[in-house]
Order: sequence, then structure tokens, then C-alpha cells
Amino acid sequence: MAGCTEETKQTGTDPVTPDADNARREVMMTLKNKLSVTPVSSKAGRPIATAAENAVSMLDVYVFGAETENGEYTFLERFAYRADANDKLPQGATELQLNTTDADGNETNGLLKLKKGLFVKLYCIANDTTLVDPATTKVVKPADFTPITFTESEDGTPRLATEGIPHESTFTTYHTHLLSATVPADTLATPLAMAGALTTPLDLTDSGSAARLQIGFRLTRLVARYDINNEAGSSRFIIETVSIGNARCGSGYFPIQPYGDMPEAKPDELITSPVRRFYGENANKGLQTGAFYSYPSPEKDNAFLIIKGMYK
Repeated sequence: MAGCTEETKQTGTDPVTPDADNARREVMMTLKNKLSVTPVSSKAGRPIATAAENAVSMLDVYVFGAETENGEYTFLERFAYRADANDKLPQGATELQLNTTDADGNETNGLLKLKKGLFVKLYCIANDTTLVDPATTKVVKPADFTPITFTESEDGTPRLATEGIPHESTFTTYHTHLLSATVPADTLATPLAMAGALTTPLDLTDSGSAARLQIGFRLTRLVARYDINNEAGSSRFIIETVSIGNARCGSGYFPIQPYGDMPEAKPDELITSPVRRFYGENANKGLQTGAFYSYPSPEKDNAFLIIKGMYK
């Protein structure tokens, strides 16, 4: 349940024209996921993820920096992608463009121009901007992020002047919005939240280097998917709604793990989720994929699906 996202790091010297802004360095970020509308197929021929589950409507990259590789990392800058051009970017964020690497969309690239002078780590969250700080139980706003500031040393190289806010150690405690059993709209649906990170520090301390760097990591979905197979013609049962009892109401991002105590939740950390209407192209006609989503439940939670409908 408590998973860390897989990551890889590569440094390269792509033959590119150095950016005019000498205070920044180009870093090509590769998301090692199939994020196109074409479903991925398993060996059995069934989709591992539907097109809707692979969709990225928004993606935010939070960059944290430190003067030394093992130092205290604090917020440096934020990059943001929005699929809808009409959506405004978060305050202080730099626009990010995403492009699939081939027709099948097996990988997705985004070019970042990161500030030089520090070691950096990258934290990426897709399809979710309602990060909650457990210390305050409030949603974190863009204004709550204050970037690192720099001063110029005698040799002209950038040097950290003031630390950013929040610290990496605080950021990694943030969790999703907590679902409420009494709010009918509190059900999970596509596009689904995903998270991934590059936690191996990337060295950007050489202010004289202009070579483009290459990094890559995967995004992992925060939720579990339920497929329901029901042929009403033979079962004589028409499913109308689905929910889950003893459900976890949220998830952490870094690492991805259910909100609450582990391996067994406290009673007040579990809910009976609001019902979701059972619908889809194959609903009550056979196998309906993505019929319901929930945050993963450890075995000791004794979670159970609640399927309601009528016999005919």
C-alpha cells in the first residue's frame, strides 16, 4: 500500500542551443507512463487502464532546492500544465508544455528550465490541486508557497539568500481532500489523481554549464479501480449504485499511502462512501471497467463493496 514512485535519473549533453537566460538550465523531464487516449493492454488482452484513467487534465511540478546534496530542501519554484487553455495557471507558476514521444504515447516529455545554483528534487502531482496540510487541515493555496531567493556571490554565481516555504519535510506530509460520507458529490472519478517524484538530487550547482539534462520517473495513481461484471439478462439483477464500506477517506502523495493509521485505521478514519451511480457502456450488460474508485484499503480495514439495485 505504501508505495514510492519508481524513478530513474540520467544526465546528458544534448546538442541544444543554450537558453538565453544563463541563470537557468534546461531539464527534459520524461514521464514514463502511457498518458494518451489509447488504452494499454495486458497479456490477457484486457486494458490495464482506460483512456479516461490515463488522462492528464492538469499537472504541477514542485521543485525543491538545497545548497548541499544532503541539505535541507525548501520550495524553489513551480511549473504547471493545464489541458484547458482557458484555465488560469496557479499564482507564481511557470507554464509547462507536455508532449507524447510517439504515436502510442508510451512516454510524455516536458521541458523545464530550472534555476541554477542548487541541488534540486522534483515532486509531481497530476489531476489534483486540493493539497491539504494536516497541521492546519486547510487546503494549501498558491500564496502559501514562497520561493527561495538568491544573492550574487563575488564571482557572479548565484547563492541562496533565504530559504523557501514550505520545507520538503512539510510538503511530503500533505494529503488529498478527505472524502465525507455526508457529501453526495464526494466520489472519485476520472481524471484520477497521480503522483511521482525525482528524489535523487539533481546537481544544478555548476552555473557555467548549459548542457541539457535528462530525467525520468513514473506517475502512479492514488486510487484503486473496481470492475463489475453483471449480465442483467442472466442474473436478473440490475445494479443501480455502488459504494464502499469501511473506506479510507484520503491518501498521501509522497509516499502514496492511505490516510490514517497503518496497518489498521481508527474507527473515525473510515467512512461509508457516498454512492456512485452505476453506469457505462457495458453497465448491466457484462464487464463494466472503472465502475467505481476508492482509495486503497489495507486488509485489516475489512472494507466491502455495497452494490444496490433491483431484481426483475
